[in-house]
Formats: sequence, C-alpha cells, structure tokens
Amino acid sequence: MDDYISNKPIILFDGICNLCNSVVKYVIKNDKNKVFLFCSLQSDKARDILISLNYKITNPESIIL
Repeated sequence: MDDYISNKPIILFDGICNLCNSVVKYVIKNDKNKVFLFCSLQSDKARDILISLNYKITNPESIIL
C-alpha cells in the first residue's frame, strides 16, 4: 500500500457524476500550489486506498478527502 502513501491529500470522487467532475475541475483550477491529488472512485487505486483505510463506501456518488 506504500504506493498510495503521499504527503498530499487525495480527493476521491465519482468519475461518472457531472457535479463531482465539476468540483474536481474547480479544485484543479484553483489549486495553484498543486496540493491535491485526485482519484476516481471507480478505479482500482481508489478501491485499494479505501480498503487500506477500512472505509466502506456505500454511495459511490461522493467526494471523499
């Protein structure tokens, strides 16, 4: 799981949801210091991150920091 450890916060988001994608675009546009990393909840990496944190997502239509 060390592959996913970072000093940067990761925003997990629903890659299908238009609202979530708009939020991600807004954050990217305004994140001048490139503080955040992003990962779609539908990806294997997001699944691995959530499993490593013992986080059970019940609603993938979410944004998780």
